[in-house]
Amino acid sequence: MLRYLTNKWLHILLLLLFLTGAVYFSFSDHEFRKRFQNLTFDTYNNMYPREATNKIAIIDIDEDSLAKVGQFPWPRSKMAELVLVAKEVGAKVVMFDMVFGEPDRTSPKRIAKNLPPNKNFDDAKKMLAALPDNDDVFAKAIADTGNVVTGFTHARPNETLRAPVESVKIFIFKGKEEFFKNTTPTKGFATNLPKFSEAAAGNGSFISSPDFDSIIREVDLFRTYSNVVNGQEEKKLYPFLGLEALRVSIDPIMNYIIRARKEINIFDSNYLLSMGEIKVPIENDSKFRVYYRDIKDNEYISAYKIFDPNEKENIKKLLKDKIVFVGTSAEGLRDIRATPIDIIIPGVEVHVNVVEQIIQGKYLTRSSSVIWLEAIAIAFVGVLIVLLAPFINVIILGFFTLTLMASMFFISLQSYVNYGLLVDPVYPSFVLFSLFIMSALLSYLRSETDRKQIRGAFGQYISPEFMKELTENPDKLKLGGEVKEL
Repeated sequence: MLRYLTNKWLHILLLLLFLTGAVYFSFSDHEFRKRFQNLTFDTYNNMYPREATNKIAIIDIDEDSLAKVGQFPWPRSKMAELVLVAKEVGAKVVMFDMVFGEPDRTSPKRIAKNLPPNKNFDDAKKMLAALPDNDDVFAKAIADTGNVVTGFTHARPNETLRAPVESVKIFIFKGKEEFFKNTTPTKGFATNLPKFSEAAAGNGSFISSPDFDSIIREVDLFRTYSNVVNGQEEKKLYPFLGLEALRVSIDPIMNYIIRARKEINIFDSNYLLSMGEIKVPIENDSKFRVYYRDIKDNEYISAYKIFDPNEKENIKKLLKDKIVFVGTSAEGLRDIRATPIDIIIPGVEVHVNVVEQIIQGKYLTRSSSVIWLEAIAIAFVGVLIVLLAPFINVIILGFFTLTLMASMFFISLQSYVNYGLLVDPVYPSFVLFSLFIMSALLSYLRSETDRKQIRGAFGQYISPEFMKELTENPDKLKLGGEVKEL
């Protein structure tokens, strides 16, 4: 039995079985593998962050703005003023990373309605009722400027009051059924009051898609929503909010066009999204890997400055010809997210990074071809190690394995920096190192077993010096003797 356990061909078979399982697991999305994979790509992003474009600005509802303007949400008349000022100073787009889902409680009519039923308030009620409704003022400002993009987020199905407004058509040529099937479904939405979204130039989703560790590495450029109309299910696609802001900045009446590629190169995505001259590679699940950079403090503008006439010239320099994102960094408003480069950032920065990298044409892709190439590399190099292991020195095999591992990390880094390809070096290296350790242990077991057998068979008959030589070189144990000139 021991003879079979120490047979080199059996050892090769065991290593090949391990390698087969490792290749099969390379296609898995198991958390164990994803955790180390994400750590690698996050490190690359921190080492080589994307550069800025100088085409965006952020109006920040920060702590200073809350202190100066007041408790949030602010009156819709105030938001209307923000929109009008931004348009006046030359902003290309104003995107709201928030939902205005309920009527403004500070509208004059609502205040009048809540006054006590006392004759002393009759005149006040009449005066308040005659004033414009804050929501109407905001809706009119949105319509008049023609460059506002509103957003919506997820909600429980039973809390969904209305479906999001479709501000644009999404045309899919070839592969429509597959695209709808694989795109992330959403069961419920929290939306703006219809008067705001209908007046807006664009309307998109800002639903976050964090990984199991709560870090946002990918966003859904499109989401599906199924609605029952006249007894029939109707599926619709809705775009990502940042994507809508970019579309409106290019052409507010432009539609989205999604095409399945006719001819696919080995690293190409399966689909291509067209927005005028801009072409965005996307997979059939519409997932989009975000290539982050650090947003500097000088790219933020405290919202209270928008309402200060003395800041107008400075605001104009900061907002003119830019895509303007309205978000919040105030901790109490709970729009804080985690990304590969910072675990605490305002959620609006995710949209900024998506828009900028599309403008720059800098994408991070991990297509199915890359995954297949990783599996092939594991199989090829793994078989090479398995076949060499029984016949070469462990030190040489170890050096060879370490060289291969270093090469994988080098290729992975260069692929990221030069081509935006996400090639995983960790799992292949782990497999190769495991093969080396297993082969070294098996070789040691086989050698020790051979030495033990030799010591047991000849220990009583030959000198200790020759016994040592035989145990170190078992191949000398053969019939026929040896002829030498002495």
